[in-house]
Amino acid sequence: MANKQTNSGKKSTASRSAASASSRSKNAAGASGSRKNYSTAGNARERSGLGRDIAGIVLIVFGVLLAIFCYFGSSGLLSVLASFMFGLFGVVAYAIPVLFVLLGVLFIALPESDLRPGTIVCLAFIFHALLGIVHVFALHGNFNGAKFGEAISSAYKLGSAHHGGGFFGGAVAYLFVALFRSPLAASSPSSA
Repeated sequence: MANKQTNSGKKSTASRSAASASSRSKNAAGASGSRKNYSTAGNARERSGLGRDIAGIVLIVFGVLLAIFCYFGSSGLLSVLASFMFGLFGVVAYAIPVLFVLLGVLFIALPESDLRPGTIVCLAFIFHALLGIVHVFALHGNFNGAKFGEAISSAYKLGSAHHGGGFFGGAVAYLFVALFRSPLAASSPSSA
């Protein structure tokens, strides 16, 4: 009886060895197949990471070019571009190159999941609100009863002269003042 147990013990050991060898070969085949899929997914992630790096570098270069236009645009084409940029954004145009460089650095440094499109849209709304606030304070909220088109044209000219929030700030400020002007201030003789 001891012999039977020993033989069956040997037999079960041999069958276990064959089964484990068979499962190892299946695992090796499955692992290489899954590795292949994983490496394809890894390549896609690497490609999207490379695209984000390229976008970040482009934003940084664009920020540096805007800084040259904004800070050193004293003659020629640079003065025309600087005047246009100030006309659009007013005195806040001094901060725009820095914002582009920071956005480029964020594109490179942060993972894709941390920089969502919704966040960028919210930051754009905050930026436009800031332009409007700058323009309201530059004009002291006084649009002298100007129509929207006249107010925007005036805002662009003021922005080109480095005052106010420029075209975008003037649009937001005009709407802000129109919505939140008190009825008493609108009807008083001092505001006319």
